[in-house]
Amino acid sequence: MKNGFWLLLGLFFACLHSALLWQQWWCFLPCSWFVWVYWLQGFPRDWRLICILASFILVFLFQFQKLQVAPVNGQQINYQLEVHPDDLKVNGEMLSGQAQINDEKIYFNCILKDEQTIEKVKQAQTRFVINGQGILKIPEPKRNRFSFDFGHFLKTRGIKYTLFLENPKILNIHAPTDLKETIISAVKTFHLFLVRWFEQLPVGLRDYGETLLLGYTRADFYQDNLGIQKMGLVHLFSISGFQVTIFYKLWRKFGRWIGLTREINLISLQAGLLLLWIFAGGVISLIRPILLAGFNTWREAGWIKLSASELWGLSLIFGLLIEPGVLQTLGGQLSYLLAFGLILLDQQPAWQASLGLGLLIVPVLIWHTYEWHPLALGMNLIAVPFFTWVILPVILIGVACSIFRITFFVEFCNQIIIWFRAILGSMENIPGNLTFGAISIGFGTILLFLVLRLFERTNWARLHWVIGFIIFLAIAPNLNPTGRVVFLDVGQGDATLFIQPFKRAVVMLDVGGKVTFPSKEDNKAPRKQNRLAQEVVRNLKGFGVTKLDQVILTHKDFDHIGNLRDVGQEIKMQQIIVPAGMEQNQMYQSMIRGLGAQTIPVTAGSQSCSVLSIVHPFESGTGENEDSIAGVGKLGPLKMMFTGDLDQAGELKILQNVQVPKVDVLKFGHHGSKTSTAPEFVAALEPRIGVVSAGVDNRYHHPNKETIITAKNAKMGVFSTQKNGMVEYKWLGNKFWWRTQMDGSDITDN
Repeated sequence: MKNGFWLLLGLFFACLHSALLWQQWWCFLPCSWFVWVYWLQGFPRDWRLICILASFILVFLFQFQKLQVAPVNGQQINYQLEVHPDDLKVNGEMLSGQAQINDEKIYFNCILKDEQTIEKVKQAQTRFVINGQGILKIPEPKRNRFSFDFGHFLKTRGIKYTLFLENPKILNIHAPTDLKETIISAVKTFHLFLVRWFEQLPVGLRDYGETLLLGYTRADFYQDNLGIQKMGLVHLFSISGFQVTIFYKLWRKFGRWIGLTREINLISLQAGLLLLWIFAGGVISLIRPILLAGFNTWREAGWIKLSASELWGLSLIFGLLIEPGVLQTLGGQLSYLLAFGLILLDQQPAWQASLGLGLLIVPVLIWHTYEWHPLALGMNLIAVPFFTWVILPVILIGVACSIFRITFFVEFCNQIIIWFRAILGSMENIPGNLTFGAISIGFGTILLFLVLRLFERTNWARLHWVIGFIIFLAIAPNLNPTGRVVFLDVGQGDATLFIQPFKRAVVMLDVGGKVTFPSKEDNKAPRKQNRLAQEVVRNLKGFGVTKLDQVILTHKDFDHIGNLRDVGQEIKMQQIIVPAGMEQNQMYQSMIRGLGAQTIPVTAGSQSCSVLSIVHPFESGTGENEDSIAGVGKLGPLKMMFTGDLDQAGELKILQNVQVPKVDVLKFGHHGSKTSTAPEFVAALEPRIGVVSAGVDNRYHHPNKETIITAKNAKMGVFSTQKNGMVEYKWLGNKFWWRTQMDGSDITDN
């Protein structure tokens, strides 16, 4: 077979796989290019190729059928779930994880109501069965454009359904029924034992040891280990290439030490690699190094004679056959891309290889995280060798000393890791971080192509092209002539983003916040990450927002301002506009402490806001609903009215005291409650479109029927975040259009 055949075929297969299985239709373009290159190179066009392509088609049909979601009846029925405690997570009273129903993988969660059951689950060591009632559901897609897509995440792992289990009961220990199940269960039990043992180690050894040696990442790992993501070191903190390499070398040396023949050693190593994959919980990014190590055993045994790049192509094909979602994840993409970079830079000095690999992952990091710090290149030059030759040995020594209870060395090793963590953490707030927003696939491909051209005969003279294009991508959001108003879906809350063309002004009206009720566990547990605030921040970064010129807080309710502090710690806020009198509120003062933003109290007639004319309140208050800021503004071709949680009495007061213009869009007050959006108010404004911000299945039953009737009588089209998810209005000159996240629909009548 001509050299390069399997590499080209692997790339072709990956693109075709993504296009057909994951509906990423742009992948047909590189597919066509690979076919053209294949034809020019004169690769074989005989029965062997026909057999290979026929095999691909059969695999596609099998995987497509496997990933298809069958309709569910939506009825509550009884389920028995087979679970292993290594696949579960207990967070307070909430139990969640992966389970089996008739050989079908599902993701489930349930609430354990008594301490005895919670403790029983925490102490479980082998598989058991949980019984309960529930409704099997298809995972809901993300509700905001740049939010984490949990449904897609589950699909990449072959999980098609979710289940909330009511009245859960632990029935019995489930004994494995065959050899395969016995082996998998035994490996998982051993992994669980090690995870629980690592949990007793000092915090540094615990975090790094679990992540690097066991493939187990704590839920708060990246929150507790700041700087890893920003410095582009995510690839170091996943069980992947170099761990498999160490396992490979140790197995080979051990086999020689006990006198195994070369062939038996290599065959047993393949079984060991399979057990390593099971042991790590089937980490999706691990499939590439496992396959490459397996193919290397074949090459050592003389069964195949292929170059490193050909083996990479083979590992790509088989990786997609085994784990169809491997290239749909950040870990899988980094794993294959870094391995390919190592092949291309194999003969280069270590510093050039580290620099090249640091640049190679930039397009992927920008695509997934919307940001990148130039210092990440320097950190990779330093951190990769230091990590390999210092941190990893320190972890191994510390773990070994923990086994033999050599306390002094355990503390010493842990302190080294703590120092390293502190250095990475100090990088979190270093200025210079670039936010690109969501770049197009075309720009991402161009950047990747420019980086790969650097590797062509290591022509570093082309580096300025890469740097120049990165700078262009960083300033591109400021060159966008499109304006937009984005109604974020923050559940039962409010958050609206205004971006003027060319980012002349970036303003946010309320920031959302989840109202929670304290439990007895709250005083014991450390402060949890505000996931709703992180979702707001991620969407702001997705739109290329690094700074908010103004934040308008309509009033003091937590569902409008609760995310203020957490969002402000990541997104710079220059001015915060509040209704007069609210600036004295102690909760508000504690939220803005340390943010460095100027507070501006306003009343009707104030000219402080850059996007809205303030028409309420008329006097100083305390930030209650009746004190809500209301404003009207011309945003592109349309005029819009926003009223916070203002009640009907306040709306009528506006009509009595202000000459309010007719508007095109009305943001319904108080999430569509019947206490707001008075028919007289709507009749005076004559809006054509209404927008409601309300949570799915909220306990207040917003939007209220009376409000919907008012909208129907006024012949308004209504968008609702409850139904449509994020609602986005965009304009370019006098042209405008609407986009909804959940269905991409235009205005919907209720």
